[in-house]
Amino acid sequence: DFQKKGSVLEISYIEQQNKNKKQQLGNKIIAKKDGIISHYEIYSGVKQVEINQSVKKGDVLVDQYVMDTKQKKHKTKVEGKVFAKTWEEIIVRSKGTNKNPFLLFQMILYARNQLYDDFSKDDSILKENILHFRNNKGTIELYVHYELLQNIAVIQE
Repeated sequence: DFQKKGSVLEISYIEQQNKNKKQQLGNKIIAKKDGIISHYEIYSGVKQVEINQSVKKGDVLVDQYVMDTKQKKHKTKVEGKVFAKTWEEIIVRSKGTNKNPFLLFQMILYARNQLYDDFSKDDSILKENILHFRNNKGTIELYVHYELLQNIAVIQE
């Protein structure tokens, strides 16, 4: 995509979606962490957990068995995403005794970076609450509590 503006030429690259990308299918979808179910994006399979229900890591969220109108079970491959509200508390420590706004900002950025290490492209932060920012015997400590919306689906064979 080329656009000429005055004497400046702007070039941007638009990545093509891989149409031949192999879809990930399995026999069931389980929870990769604890949370409260927010919503589903299921392409095939049967939901096993209701919206607003609490789940634990390892719980089956979507199963492969579908019932027909004659109440006969049929197997299908499962595919989809399951979103849940989850929570994380990140603790950041820094040597020093001087609490100041710049240090607080740096520590918050570091806490977010730690959080993003386990994020997928579907995940987001809903709330960020600073619980403590204190000097504890020559170490500045920051405790941050996050409420997240995450895709907790893990497809299993």
